Amino acid sequence: MLTEEFEKLADKITLFQKKAYADPMRNSLQFKRQHEPFESKRQHEPFVSLLSVKMIRKYKHVIWDWNGTILDDTGLCVRIVNMLKAKRGQPAISVEKYRAIFGFPVKDYYIAAGFDFSRESFEEVGLEWVHEYEKEKFKCGLHSGVKEVLDAIYSYKIGQSILSAYSRRALGEMVGYYGLSDYFTHSYGLESVYAPRSLSDIRFLRRN
Repeated sequence: MLTEEFEKLADKITLFQKKAYADPMRNSLQFKRQHEPFESKRQHEPFVSLLSVKMIRKYKHVIWDWNGTILDDTGLCVRIVNMLKAKRGQPAISVEKYRAIFGFPVKDYYIAAGFDFSRESFEEVGLEWVHEYEKEKFKCGLHSGVKEVLDAIYSYKIGQSILSAYSRRALGEMVGYYGLSDYFTHSYGLESVYAPRSLSDIRFLRRN
């Protein structure tokens, strides 16, 4: 069963992600966002200092997000949404704009990005996006420094789990592909391919 703290975190996940996207320089347990395309080769600074890791030794469990936190897929996400927008005659959005508007319910993000669901369904656009993402997702890398942080937390014998708006099946596949399965006692994802439409979609995890 999930702990009370786990449940409270589920309620706060949207707020945390909105702040993370809007402020890439926050110095807490989170990633540093990058501005280059996902295909480019570059050296990242560690996304969190080991000093920050030492500060969490008082905790018994650390809960991670996956997309954009462990997996560096921002460039890919922006490229796909701009491809969909181009097909509809809409102008591209920047990485900065993407970070500013992304959030949950994901349908609201699509509307903010310029999609008109009076002309087509949210499900149609969502499936199109997912199809493109699934083709390219393994071209993404992990955020620089994340493996070292996982190792450090593991060395303190602190449990780690993933709570994600990503598909449960695909999440397990990707965690295994990147060789991270041994770090996590649990990986919780959604059954829907559209990501949570509301916080109630996240709360279903309490039943696990």
